[in-house]
Amino acid sequence: MITTANGVVIAGADQRVVIPNDAPTEIHLVIRRSLDSGRTWLPMQTIVAFPEHGMDAPCVTDSCLTYDREHRRVIVLIDHFPGGRGFANAEQGVGLDDHGRLLVHDRDGAVFTVQEDGSVTGADGSVSDYRIDEQGDVTVNGAPAGNIFAKESDDAGQSLLTARTSYLMELHSDDDGATWSKPRFISQMVKEPWMRFMGVSPGNGIQLSQPPYRGRILVPYYCNGTDPKHCIGGVLISDDGGETWSRGVPINEGREMNGEIVHEQTLHDDDADTYESTIVESADGAVTVLYRNQNHAGRVGRSVSRDGGQTWDELEFVESMPEIFSQPNAITLPPSDDDGAWQPGEASDRMVFANASQMRPYRGRGVLRVSDDGGRTWLRHRCFNPYHYVYQCMSVLPDGELGLLWERETAGVYFTRLPLTWLP
Repeated sequence: MITTANGVVIAGADQRVVIPNDAPTEIHLVIRRSLDSGRTWLPMQTIVAFPEHGMDAPCVTDSCLTYDREHRRVIVLIDHFPGGRGFANAEQGVGLDDHGRLLVHDRDGAVFTVQEDGSVTGADGSVSDYRIDEQGDVTVNGAPAGNIFAKESDDAGQSLLTARTSYLMELHSDDDGATWSKPRFISQMVKEPWMRFMGVSPGNGIQLSQPPYRGRILVPYYCNGTDPKHCIGGVLISDDGGETWSRGVPINEGREMNGEIVHEQTLHDDDADTYESTIVESADGAVTVLYRNQNHAGRVGRSVSRDGGQTWDELEFVESMPEIFSQPNAITLPPSDDDGAWQPGEASDRMVFANASQMRPYRGRGVLRVSDDGGRTWLRHRCFNPYHYVYQCMSVLPDGELGLLWERETAGVYFTRLPLTWLP
């Protein structure tokens, strides 16, 4: 969820059509927009949906919204899985060539490249009889021949398929979410061939507002290595308004933990894992990351970057932040001396953090915690929901109140307005 310079609030979510589970299942990206600080909402818009349907349909999931204040552009990064695939069974690979063109294969394993105009070329560059439209539907000499994103099957009509791995897509809006660009694949910029899953943390990214990295866009990501049970994460970096992306050094890369040096490709220790994370910028330009983990400490992990998200300082597990393996979210709040010039998402030493903090036995007890010193300490907290509470995302609304988008696992997504005076 983000708030634009024109006062539009945009909330994005997974529309899980068949069942509420993670992929593989049919999932669309949907948004709703509010023009009055979340009091009312315009009708739901479906932004990305693949043409196949059912529990094995191709999908998109876990969107991360970022607002580029300099270009007044809403940028969304989102994960994509082909049919029948998800975090647990994605194969290694990138699935794209160096130019971001999809690579597809036939039943015999021959690899083809999908060109921008829908033509399909072989390894020698020759144009084949296949054509693929924007929805992924294949024709051979004009006859239907399946869909490249569908689950693999014995159907004789299925001809070409994408690599069975995870993908990262980007799309954007220049009119506060009213219309959107066509999604494009960007995995070739940030994913390594040894990765199975590589995706973004759902919630929001940030645009840095302090020099020397003013204007840089950061989006939290995580990925697994050769052992799919373990993940490591950091931030994706764009210095050109989201056109190109690079991957910063993972938070725990190169650290010594439990007597071993952590390496992203061979990670195998629960204590060193990093999963979904959230990032905030303090008044001095430092970037704080707070992340979901499986460390035996049972606390949210925290580290600080002083080079715009490229590398990370010492690691700590914050004693005042219980961690029950659930997505966190944090944003900055208007500084105490704000004269009205501060915009949502800009740097500030006042911050609010939210997560599910207690197993009941389901994930629950949503708590909001406040820092007044740039994320170094989080001494004040207030419980928002003592019962069923899982993921969330926050934004400062145009009228100055706090917007909280939150979910109850399989029981829907909710929005609540909170006056800043409600915070502890």
